[in-house]
Amino acid sequence: MSSQYYSQKLDPAVSNRCTLHRWLYKQLRTLLPACWLIGMGVLLCAPALAQAPAAGIRANPTSIESGGSSTLTWTTFNCVSADLNGTPVALNGSQLVSPTATTTYRITCRNSAGATDWGQVKVTVTASSGAPTAAISANPTSITTGGSSTLTWASTNAVSATLNGASVPVNGSQTVSPTATTTYTFIATGSSGTTASAQANVTVAASGAPTAAISASPTSISPGGSSTLTWTSTNAVSATLNGASVPVNGSQAVSPTATTTYTFVATGSSGTTASAQRTVTVSASGPPAAGIKANPTSIVSGGSSTLTWNTLNCVSADLNGTMVALNGSQVVSPTATTTYRITCRNSAGATDWGQATVTVTGGSGAPTAAISANPTSIAPGGSSTLTWTSTNAVSATLNGASVPINGSQTVSPTATTTYTFIATGSSGTTASAQANVTVTGGSGAPTAAISANPTSIASGGSSTLTWTSTNAVSATLNGASVSVNGSQTVSPTATTTYTFGATNAAGVTTSAQATVIVNSSGPPAAGIRATPTSIATGDSSTLTWTTFNCVSADLNGTTVPLNESQVVSPTVTTTYRITCRNSAGATDWGQVTVTVTGGSNPPIIGISANPTSIAPGGSSTVTWTSNGAVSATLNGASVPVNGSQTVSPTATTTYNFIATSSGGTTVSALTTVTVTGAAAVTGQWGPVQTWPFMAAHAHLLPNGSVLFWPSFGNGNNPILWNPVTNSFSTPPKAQFNIFCSGHSFLQDGRLFVAGGHAGIQSDGLISSTVYDPGLNTWTQMSNMNAPRWYPTNTTLPNGDVLVVSGYTTNANYNTLPQIWRPATNTWLGLNSAQLMQPLYPMMFVAPNGKVFAAGPDRITRYLTTSGTGAWTTIGNINYSGTRDYGSAVIFDGKVLIAGGDGHAGPATNTAEMIDLTATNPTWQFTSPMSIARRQLNLTLLPDGRVLASGGSGGFGFDNKNSPVYPTEMWDPATGNWTTMDSISVYRGYHSTALLLPDGRVLSAGGEQTGASAEIYSPPYLFKGARPTITSAPSSVKYGQTFLIGTPNAANITQVTWIRLGSVTHAFDQNQRLNHLQFVQATGGLNITAPANGNLAPPGHYMLFLVNGNGVPSIARIIQITP
Repeated sequence: MSSQYYSQKLDPAVSNRCTLHRWLYKQLRTLLPACWLIGMGVLLCAPALAQAPAAGIRANPTSIESGGSSTLTWTTFNCVSADLNGTPVALNGSQLVSPTATTTYRITCRNSAGATDWGQVKVTVTASSGAPTAAISANPTSITTGGSSTLTWASTNAVSATLNGASVPVNGSQTVSPTATTTYTFIATGSSGTTASAQANVTVAASGAPTAAISASPTSISPGGSSTLTWTSTNAVSATLNGASVPVNGSQAVSPTATTTYTFVATGSSGTTASAQRTVTVSASGPPAAGIKANPTSIVSGGSSTLTWNTLNCVSADLNGTMVALNGSQVVSPTATTTYRITCRNSAGATDWGQATVTVTGGSGAPTAAISANPTSIAPGGSSTLTWTSTNAVSATLNGASVPINGSQTVSPTATTTYTFIATGSSGTTASAQANVTVTGGSGAPTAAISANPTSIASGGSSTLTWTSTNAVSATLNGASVSVNGSQTVSPTATTTYTFGATNAAGVTTSAQATVIVNSSGPPAAGIRATPTSIATGDSSTLTWTTFNCVSADLNGTTVPLNESQVVSPTVTTTYRITCRNSAGATDWGQVTVTVTGGSNPPIIGISANPTSIAPGGSSTVTWTSNGAVSATLNGASVPVNGSQTVSPTATTTYNFIATSSGGTTVSALTTVTVTGAAAVTGQWGPVQTWPFMAAHAHLLPNGSVLFWPSFGNGNNPILWNPVTNSFSTPPKAQFNIFCSGHSFLQDGRLFVAGGHAGIQSDGLISSTVYDPGLNTWTQMSNMNAPRWYPTNTTLPNGDVLVVSGYTTNANYNTLPQIWRPATNTWLGLNSAQLMQPLYPMMFVAPNGKVFAAGPDRITRYLTTSGTGAWTTIGNINYSGTRDYGSAVIFDGKVLIAGGDGHAGPATNTAEMIDLTATNPTWQFTSPMSIARRQLNLTLLPDGRVLASGGSGGFGFDNKNSPVYPTEMWDPATGNWTTMDSISVYRGYHSTALLLPDGRVLSAGGEQTGASAEIYSPPYLFKGARPTITSAPSSVKYGQTFLIGTPNAANITQVTWIRLGSVTHAFDQNQRLNHLQFVQATGGLNITAPANGNLAPPGHYMLFLVNGNGVPSIARIIQITP
């Protein structure tokens, strides 16, 4: 039997275009396992390369009580892979499950040809014998400040439990140490959703003001000695030693190098403090002394000597300026006679030194050098091996690059090249030799030829392209790099012309073409059936479809395999249409209707909360009921049609219960749980403001104003907003439509904008422009290599700007990364780094100076921007999908990425982080957000936390029916997210978020919500007085130490600065955060700027002082330059 498909005609009495009795079809598939029904009574068959798959599963027992377990056991036959409810498993295996509700488990397996079979079993969960009970006790019930109590809880008939809102075992215990009297609420939930609760109080009795004592033993030490500090306190809940947190009672060994006073501070539960001090005196025991010797003291070139040194009465030492241990040894191999000096210092700063000289004697004469090439003549693209030797040499170079004094290297020059080998002796004298490698054929024009065999193929067929060239050093095939001579098999789905280009060493290019014609083998045909065609509400039907002469297919608009089956569970009567297309673009379709029987009256529902008002940290029970509903959601999450849930919102929250009938009718009801006094915990969103346009792009300018512009046809209508006066003004328009452009700030504070909107979806612009906020002008700059729509800008460590990705026209990607040089207004193409990247990729300058591509693709890479560029793969994110319209930020060399996906499935709540300062950076999951979201914005805050705002949690690109209103805040110290106050308007696609200099966050825009904005005040703005900055420089240099004037220097615990934001499409192309080193100084703080542009690219940053309560100052905007 050949490998081609064959067909078998069936009796028309038992077949037609769209339907066939399922039992007969299964019998035929058993007899003809590689056959498919394609319509009109015809089976399309392939050779019996794989036997039909089979799968079965059983459960023991099939019925359990709530909290019980059952063992699943499955087997498969003729299969290569299997999954259990979508999770890959072994082909044969067993698994213990403990479902909390009746659950159906399906095992699905696939054979080597892709055919599937499945079996399923239901495990029924019966309710326990009664309602849940709950009990909790505390022992003791009263403690003094700093004491502890053990909570013990028990329950019956419960499947889950919480303690003050946190999940705990249904029976258990926990030791707690509250700092104030606290009520602990234990809630047990039964399998039906009913709850029982119990409480226990732990009273904290203040026993008086705190006391503090500290001692040192001994109080006086010699240099290098140590002393043990011991401290005690009473009535304290926290303590510090010289500003560092320590236990309220404890000890610590210290080894100060100079006389030091240690201050112990104890703090009581009311905030009052007590302190004590102890001084450890470091006394010099005598003058310093240092000595060193070398063994041997004379070596031949290339030999080594061991240095040994000792010191006395010293606290530090250095060897020729490099810090070393006070006593030690080291092997050295100097290439010339060298003197080594050991210098040591005592605690009073006095020094002593000793030295030893290692003499290096030369060989028997001056150095010699020899080099040869084999072969000495090569064709373009060939290679030659260079071999070199020397005598009496201590170092060597090859064409200026350091090499071993004897060695070899393979080279592939593109033009005739002279290689110069230089050997240097110990006395500095040199010897040199040369070898020439001649490249022949480089002076002639290149030739190019290409052929296709065959030149005409049927749909799905293949052709072999073969190409040759002469005098060529590089070549491309349809723009992709290939060898100068080669072949490749192609399978085009439509008639395609292949262009082969050959380039010689002089840069001259010639090309040739070959066309592969794709012939349609007949008109397309498509058919579909449903089994059964009528179902009751909640049941399912299996769709099976086949196509013929087609290259693609879709089911109700979703791309599917050409032949496949799918289980569907529509809630209303639904028509399913399979449409297929052949290689010529012709289409055919078939459809089938699945009728859903059941009532169509709207459901009757209700929802309530008890209590309706809680204090921060409290809880309320939300209870909902419905009659006539087949499905329901609570704030977008699926819930039973009747049920209850204990909630502990951190901010006032409205709960929206939506019930849907079998006929698709929905009814909703609301209840609100008010959280009193929550602003200091969750922050607070201000009222919704009306703006002149939707802010699809937003930028914080160095003068503190915000420049923004809207989408599509209004993209060239920029507006300026003053956050202080809350007023708007209109700047001049740019020279072109700057919607969907890339943008970042230059070193001098101007905004560089690349690409834009050509007026047609997916068509970009080739233009670039600069906005000067000081002059309020736009200046058009030079054009890029090709248009860009949805590109990303990244300001580099040297002040140039990298621009990547974006559509050119007709949704074709611009694969060439380019660098714009402000000094010359010219573009440099990174021709060796061409790569198709996703639109608006998330790009960051990494600490190593390369540019890190963090997403939304799963593969993450470094881009080297020197020379002609190069990509290096770092690794994959852990999330299994893409983070399309997720968001990412960089802080202190670490990248956080969160959310995204959701085109074909739900959005994700996962988040992960990578540390680019690590030796081998890898992605690690951090805690997930409480709510999945895409189209979100991540914003860096002055205290180092990250705010997630806006987004949609449901299926689809921009689903306003699944809005995410609560904001969340991520703490890098714990890796945890905390739910904050909720926004009032859905902020999805084309929404933006910016940190303002006063520490608030602007959230604006959204394609489906229009021209409005809200401003968020984080919790730190409700925690007391802010530090103030009285003076600051307007500009600093890399590594410079500069003074920030402040009367609050003693209370500052963090100094951060954040690059000015420039945000669109869920990604800020400019923001980044650095923690800055600082020390107290007269009049304020001495702060050290980052060392180089890898850590902080040149430009403007908001500098914040953050006090011990986490409260930031109002920022000063400071420029950093080389």
